[in-house]
Amino acid sequence: MADTAATDTLATSPIKERQNSLENALAHRPDQKELEERNILHPRAEISERQQELEKAMAHRPGKDDLVQRNILPHNANVAPALIAHQRELEKNMLERDLKEKLSHRPEPQEVIQKGILRPDEDPTNPRE
Repeated sequence: MADTAATDTLATSPIKERQNSLENALAHRPDQKELEERNILHPRAEISERQQELEKAMAHRPGKDDLVQRNILPHNANVAPALIAHQRELEKNMLERDLKEKLSHRPEPQEVIQKGILRPDEDPTNPRE
């Protein structure tokens, strides 16, 4: 009596149910030809052709140095991609700060005219008509 109870529990266990479900699904699985007709699988020859095309394209792919030279890849390719945008923004802010610093030391237009670098008619403060 104890053996039949143990057998009944195993027959209805989730593992056994999954196994039966899998066996049932495999028994009703369509064959390869039917899957190819329904465009679910591709014929082996077509896969081989695509693989050869891909290998040919990969052989003609430009190298890393060429991509860096053509400005497709950044020069600092050793930096993580997530950090590249932050690095560019930091560089931009540094350039902006340096430019403002240099512009703050730039001589006034009248001083440049007095030194003879600009002619009086080239005064940038007086717009031309």
